[in-house]
Amino acid sequence: MIKSVTSNELRFEPPGPGSWVQDPVHFPRPMTRYWQELHPPAFKKGTNDFARFYGLLIDGLQMGYVNGIAYRQVLPATEAEIPERFKRAEQVFTQKLWREQLRD
Repeated sequence: MIKSVTSNELRFEPPGPGSWVQDPVHFPRPMTRYWQELHPPAFKKGTNDFARFYGLLIDGLQMGYVNGIAYRQVLPATEAEIPERFKRAEQVFTQKLWREQLRD
């Protein structure tokens, strides 16, 4: 979890409320401003679509950047969606729906 830190005039504030973790594996270096503006909405939509398709109990992942450094947050599915997500997860396993994506 990020805490507010100041080091040599550089401030590191959390990208938003809640828990955030740094993602040094996928983003080991600071990202460009262009990437920081374009990546988060597309990444959030893609992970949301994936989570819904497979019946995951998350609403997707959200990215935030602090001084170019990438941080990730897991967004939980709403309580109202949980029963539908369980149904979808059951369909995924019984119908082996991942095979659709393999064919695509």
